[in-house]
Amino acid sequence: MTFYKRKKKVGIGLIGSGFMGKAHANAFRSVSGIFNLPLIPNLEVIADINLKSLKNSQASSGFMRLTDKWKDLIKDKNVDIVAITTPNILHKEMALYAIALGKLSIVKNHSQLTQSLHQKWQ
Repeated sequence: MTFYKRKKKVGIGLIGSGFMGKAHANAFRSVSGIFNLPLIPNLEVIADINLKSLKNSQASSGFMRLTDKWKDLIKDKNVDIVAITTPNILHKEMALYAIALGKLSIVKNHSQLTQSLHQKWQ
């Protein structure tokens, strides 16, 4: 087993601050303590259109910044990975935007996205 002494920070952007957003934030915070990985998640930005929920989530999740504009989160130079935890109907546009900007996109339900990418690259 390789033990990683030097770990690179990877910037995390999370879109959606509801139940699934909280679950993903918890996973990002916990993963380095559970697994020996070469990367450390750095909780950069959380986005949601519900400002009250967003402010509550930022306080409890550990993200450094918040925004109500998901495109700004994706464009952020400190965000390397975009986790999308919004309602399923919103995944496609957000994930395709992230991919177009060269960001790794994590989507909790990818069926719409898979069909769209398949059609796009046929």
